[in-house]
Amino acid sequence: MQEVTSITDVIIAIGDKNAGDAVHTILRGDDRFRSMRVTSANTLIAKLQHESWGCLVACEDFDGVNHHGLVSLIRSGDICPMALPIVIITSDDNGDNDRFSKSYAVTTLQYKNIDQIADKIRVAIKDTPKPRLLIIEDDPDYLDQIRDYLSGAFSVQTALSGQTGLDIFEKESADIIITDYMMPGISGADVTSEVRKLDNLIPIIALTAHAEPKTHTELTVSGVSRFMSKKASLTDIEKACRELYLESAFDKESARARQSHNDKDRLLTVMNAARSEIKSGRHQVAQHRLASAVAALGDENSE
Repeated sequence: MQEVTSITDVIIAIGDKNAGDAVHTILRGDDRFRSMRVTSANTLIAKLQHESWGCLVACEDFDGVNHHGLVSLIRSGDICPMALPIVIITSDDNGDNDRFSKSYAVTTLQYKNIDQIADKIRVAIKDTPKPRLLIIEDDPDYLDQIRDYLSGAFSVQTALSGQTGLDIFEKESADIIITDYMMPGISGADVTSEVRKLDNLIPIIALTAHAEPKTHTELTVSGVSRFMSKKASLTDIEKACRELYLESAFDKESARARQSHNDKDRLLTVMNAARSEIKSGRHQVAQHRLASAVAALGDENSE
């Protein structure tokens, strides 16, 4: 039996006519893709809102829309599935592009390498996973409702008890957690307190049928990012998950950037001290200072 190859529908938003034509021609000659070019930002947004696409190929500034804003809008999930694979065509390759790509799961390709677009699209599809969502809820019917609704935007795992949820998180982690507040045994507040011992940045949403200030206080103290009523619509719950996930991704990338900056400052301080030792003829001391600093940074990064 012949293997059936899936076809990826690609929408192209590249202002430069030559580059846009080149991408369109390459994809039309590859039976793994169907492609369409758009020439205005309004058309692009409308197409993303009302049609299903397998990948977006866009330039850094398309029809006055900066790619940072466009990607942020897509990753918010407000106009299309937040896990849409994206390839951004760039004029150069620098650290800012690299940091942006990691933060928002974007694949980049330089104009000079435009002939590699088909391979880059496959990379983007492979490397744009859905955010991992762990739902902990002891009501199986309600759990099924949330799981079925959110599985379009997230890769969902479920647990019917707080302990099972903690076991899953310790083994497989997650990008965001939804937990019921009132559960037999380990409550939602207990779950949050235990998770916070392992991860201080992961967003945690607590669902509660109780609106008493005491409940909200307990959840806040335990480390919950947001609490929502069980009467909230599934749409509102999904929106909260998307918002908190993006905030978390930004916070984690900011923390990495700060750490990298601190590492550079510390290494610069050691290098200046080593120069002084060399000027004083203490070469072995200088070598020891540098070796110790580099080893320490390596140990921190490995952790």
